[in-house]
Amino acid sequence: MTLGGWFVMIVSVGSVTALFLWCLWKVFTTPEETEKLHGFSFETPDEAEENRPAAADAGQIGSGKLPKGAHEQPDP
Repeated sequence: MTLGGWFVMIVSVGSVTALFLWCLWKVFTTPEETEKLHGFSFETPDEAEENRPAAADAGQIGSGKLPKGAHEQPDP
């Protein structure tokens, strides 16, 4: 391998290794980072119905009716 090839390889491997080590250092040394973690709550329409208060859907439990606009999907 030529001198230029060695130079490119050393710079490439060195920079990736440095980035990896920096990421590890950042993860293990940042205090109280778990308090800043944010996620999202993706809720589908059927989950929204399940999470509704019981008084809102009284009489509909086990009725077998689909919500307005919902269509049954065949099992694949």
